[in-house]
Amino acid sequence: MAQWLKAEKIITDNDYNTYFWLGIPKPFQTKLETYLLARNPSKDLSKPYTVKEVNTVVDQRLHQNRFDKPLQSARYKHKAVSLDSESDFEDNTDRSSEGTDYYPKSRREKVSSHAESQ
Repeated sequence: MAQWLKAEKIITDNDYNTYFWLGIPKPFQTKLETYLLARNPSKDLSKPYTVKEVNTVVDQRLHQNRFDKPLQSARYKHKAVSLDSESDFEDNTDRSSEGTDYYPKSRREKVSSHAESQ
């Protein structure tokens, strides 16, 4: 739909690129922006990243045929770990709560038992 709006000159290229960027989840945006700025440190941030720029970085970062993937699978039998995998872009940790939920259960138990012993 946005491409049609752009083709009909109802929205500008900047609008199109902005709406595309805003459609990306915030944690993923943050990670993408790091790579985008590394590619072009002098980027004028008053203008949105183009769809082409974003897609290029996504294609590079989420590349599934990594040279080390077979080795990682052998090393980590339960789950292949890749620094550039999609999970690298996902931030599933809720750091807004400073309570004990931030730490894994085993860490909470150690902290709790240490506090009780003092």
